[in-house]
Amino acid sequence: MTEKQKGNDVSMIRMKKASYNQTRFLGDNVDSCNDIVKNSYYSYIRCCQLTSYRTLNSLYNSLYPGHPIRGVIFCSTIPVLYLKGYDSSFGIITWLEEHIFRRVFPSKNGTLIACVTFAAGAYISIIKIRQYTLKALFSYHGWMYQKHGEAVGLIPKFWMGLVKVFAGRDPSLYSCQNILPALPLPSLDDTLQRYLRTVRPLYDDEAYQRTVEQADIFKNTIGYKLQRYLWFKWLLSSNYVTDWWEKFVYLRGRSPLIVNSNYYCLDAVFSRPAMKQTARAANIVYAALKYRTELELEKVKPLMAFSSIPLCSIQHERQFNTVRIPGKETDHIVHYSDSQHIAVYHKDRWYKVFTYYRNKLLQPCELQIQFDEILRDETPPADGEEHLAALTAGDRTLWATARETFFNIGCNRVSLDAIEKAAFVLILEDSDFEIGTNMSNEFDEYARAIFHGKGYDRWFDKSFNLIISKNAVFGLNVEHSWADAPVSGHMTEYVLAEDFIVLG
Repeated sequence: MTEKQKGNDVSMIRMKKASYNQTRFLGDNVDSCNDIVKNSYYSYIRCCQLTSYRTLNSLYNSLYPGHPIRGVIFCSTIPVLYLKGYDSSFGIITWLEEHIFRRVFPSKNGTLIACVTFAAGAYISIIKIRQYTLKALFSYHGWMYQKHGEAVGLIPKFWMGLVKVFAGRDPSLYSCQNILPALPLPSLDDTLQRYLRTVRPLYDDEAYQRTVEQADIFKNTIGYKLQRYLWFKWLLSSNYVTDWWEKFVYLRGRSPLIVNSNYYCLDAVFSRPAMKQTARAANIVYAALKYRTELELEKVKPLMAFSSIPLCSIQHERQFNTVRIPGKETDHIVHYSDSQHIAVYHKDRWYKVFTYYRNKLLQPCELQIQFDEILRDETPPADGEEHLAALTAGDRTLWATARETFFNIGCNRVSLDAIEKAAFVLILEDSDFEIGTNMSNEFDEYARAIFHGKGYDRWFDKSFNLIISKNAVFGLNVEHSWADAPVSGHMTEYVLAEDFIVLG
C-alpha cells in the first residue's frame, strides 16, 4: 500500500452462496504478495510491542501497592548503609555472606550480592504484607450498607483510613487484582436457607413443605460431598462461580441474543459535535481505538467505589477483538490478541476497513475518506449478503449448524473471519434518528433501532457494534456474555468525551 493509498484503500466483503464468495477491492490495485508480507511484518512488530508492554505491566502490577522505582531505591540504599557500617538487617546480611555467597563469590562481590538479596527479599516481603493486609481489609463489607446522607460510623471511618494508609498511588488497570479478596464461599446450610427463601413466594404451603424435605434429604446425603468439591474449587480460583455463571447463564442459552441478552447505550441528548455521518463515525472509531490502546497499555484507571475501593477489572480484557462463536449446545467466546481492521456494514453490504498504517492509527480525516468511499459505492449486495447478519439474531443451534455447514472453508471462511476477527463492527445506518427532550416517540424509535435494528443489520455476536445514523446520531449495541454494563459504559463515556471535547 503506497502513502497515497493509505487513506482510501477499502476492502469489501461480498457474501455469496457457500463457496462462491469473493472479496473485492475498491481503489487502485496493489501487489497482493507485497501487501501480505508488509501486513505480516507490521503485525509481528505490533505483537512484540504489546507483549513487551504486557510483561512490564505485569511486573508493575505484581509489586503494587509498591512501585519498581521505589524497590530499586530500597535495594540500593541497604548496600550503601551496610558498607558504611550500618547493618539494617540485624545480622542477616552477615549470615548470608558467610554461609552462602562467600563460598561462591569473592569477598566484595559476596558482600554486595548478600546485601541486594536481603534488600530484595525485604522489599518483596513488605509488599506481600501490604497486599494481604489490603485483601483482608477489602473482605469487610460494612461500607456497602452505609446509608447515603447519614453520618458515617466510627468503624467505617477507621476502616477507610486503614485502606488509604496501605493502598498505593496511581494504580494501573490491573494493579488491584492482587489485592482483591476471593468471592466468599457460603456454607451448605446458608445456601439451602437462601434457596428456600427464594422459592417460598412461588409455592403454596404443600409444595413448599415438599421442597423443605427434599432440601433436608440433599443435605444429609450428597450435599456435604458436593460442598467439599466446591471448597477445593474455591481454593484454586479467585471467583469459584465466574466460569459457571458465564457458561450456564449466557453461553448455554439457545434463545436469540437479540432482545434476550444484548443491551445498548445511547448518545448524548442535547448536542452532537458533527452533523455529517462519516465525520462523526470517523471520530467515534478513532476514539474507540484510542481507548483500546489505553486498555492495552493499562492506562485506563480501574473503576473505584467511593474513590478508594477497587472493583475487578478483568472484564476489560475482552472488550475489543472478541466474538461469541455459536455452538450446538454451548457457545464459546474467542478473544484475539490484536486486530488492525474493523468490519463496516452499510446498505446491506459488508466492508473490511483497515484502521492502521505501518502500526500507526489512522487519523479521523483518513478514516473519514474510507467511510465516504463506502457511502459512494453503489455496488448492489451479493446474493445472501443483505440478510447475512440475521444468522446472529436467530436461534443459536441453527446458527451453529449453518456456520459449520457453509462457513468452514474457502472464501466464506475468509469472509466470516474478516468480521469475527475485527476489532469491532461499525454500522453506517441509512436512516435518521431523532433525539431530544421533546422527542418522546422518536426517542423510542431510536432506542429500538439501537437495541435490535431490523434484525439483520447488526452482527450480534461481536463484543459491540458502533452505530451511526444518517444524521450522525451515535449508539452502541453490546453482546452481554463477555462483560457487564459498567465496562461498556466506561468506554462510552470515554468515547463521547473524546468526541465532544477533543475531536469535535
